[in-house]
Amino acid sequence: MENQIESQNCQHCPPGTMPYAIKQGDTFFSLAARFGTTVDAIKKANPGVDPERLRIGQIICIPVIAPPVPCPPGTMPYTITEATHSFRLQGDLAPQWML
Repeated sequence: MENQIESQNCQHCPPGTMPYAIKQGDTFFSLAARFGTTVDAIKKANPGVDPERLRIGQIICIPVIAPPVPCPPGTMPYTITEATHSFRLQGDLAPQWML
């Protein structure tokens, strides 16, 4: 019976989420921290679930982060920071003959 309930609950998780069985002490806040998501994202993935009334064994859906897409051949990753400007990118990364 438990496997039937679990498989039924797994089917209701939307794409981009995974099923998770609540354990003692779990909160949406602790789950968000553990899985690298937000409380709001967990709430959106679980309409109708009261975060104040989680039950041990209850199956909820946890948003998952897609793995990063690799850079195309001949390119490299670059992290944009607060101090990054387009003219700086051109100077930092452009081949010398373009400058």
